[in-house]
Amino acid sequence: MFDPTVFENLKVVLEGDVYDRDLFQEIKVINRKDIMDMASMSRTFKMSFCTYERPANIVTIKLYSGIHEFVDEKIHSKEDVGCDIFITFRWPIKYEKTCEEIEKKLKEVWLNEPKMRRTISYNLDHKEQMTLEITLDFKRKITEEQIDDLSPMVDSCVRSLNNLQLI
Repeated sequence: MFDPTVFENLKVVLEGDVYDRDLFQEIKVINRKDIMDMASMSRTFKMSFCTYERPANIVTIKLYSGIHEFVDEKIHSKEDVGCDIFITFRWPIKYEKTCEEIEKKLKEVWLNEPKMRRTISYNLDHKEQMTLEITLDFKRKITEEQIDDLSPMVDSCVRSLNNLQLI
């Protein structure tokens, strides 16, 4: 019988939670990717969603597991194996000063826990159309012991999107 990996178990719980919210129209799932990279022997799972009110404001939750985690779990039978999780928020913005407002609102929801990385990009032909991406990096692995933290994490993503509709 097939014994699923930690990655698979976390992915199923995360995916189910997000799709349940989509079913009840709390959010709208706009993209889903389940990638197995054969060159690096890694797995990546991404789900992107938005609110119905502001479809241009998008959050992507990314779950990642590399070959080292797979070997630790399947070959070395370690029990504390985990996956990396990253959350990226993406907004169209008009002014760079909006970035600080958005970052402040995110820190209110996430309580300064994750490290935030900010990226601003724009089209060379339309410099007034900028896009802000803020990626939250929790700087630790999430294991099956923290599987119950996934739903509150999605709650925080939805709360962040709702809070930022005011900006």
